[in-house]
Amino acid sequence: MYMGSKAVKVSESTYSLLKKIAEEEDRTIKEVIDGLADERGIEDYAGSWELTDKEAKNIKESYKELWENWEL
Repeated sequence: MYMGSKAVKVSESTYSLLKKIAEEEDRTIKEVIDGLADERGIEDYAGSWELTDKEAKNIKESYKELWENWEL
């Protein structure tokens, strides 16, 4: 059954990373993308991002600024 296809534009660095993963795992880039887009829940990604102190500070400042500008 043919499902059709769509083009997706990615940066050179993203393409290089997808290609590297595909080669390391002996899969196609399509298979790598399909694996990333499966039906995993958000809880499966918990702890996968190593947050730096600088990133945490930026997030907190962004939330603070957002809430200061919030109007009902």
